[in-house]
Amino acid sequence: MRAKAEQGDADAQYNLGLRYGTGEGVPQDHAEAVRWLRLAADQGYAEAQNNLGFMYATGRGVPQNDAEAVRWYGLAADQGHASAQHVIWLDEEPPAEVHTECVLRITATGEFPGGIIMLTFTPVEGWTQLVSELIEKSDKDGVELR
Repeated sequence: MRAKAEQGDADAQYNLGLRYGTGEGVPQDHAEAVRWLRLAADQGYAEAQNNLGFMYATGRGVPQNDAEAVRWYGLAADQGHASAQHVIWLDEEPPAEVHTECVLRITATGEFPGGIIMLTFTPVEGWTQLVSELIEKSDKDGVELR
């Protein structure tokens, strides 16, 4: 696989990036994962673009960068990548009813768990009721909060 990736095969680059991201068969190295994902993404490989969006959104292997995350998700979505088309990013904590509507829209697509709701917030005066409920639910249901 590495030889194909080094020769420019986008599928091999993507798969090598995934392996570095998870540590499957190679030492886990998020920066190296980003390097291989970017090579595939730059060739228009939608899966790599989607994963690169995730890396920027979460700050894995690169500094966290919302604009870059949106750009890469957008490139993948433009090619019809299902998960990239089902990303809802709320820049500030919404009222509970808005969050509920987002959950309904994500699950109604039939893509869950492919759909992602990203919530950015800064708790100035401690956790709000919505954040407290999400944390409690994540503990109970095994949902990952980052």
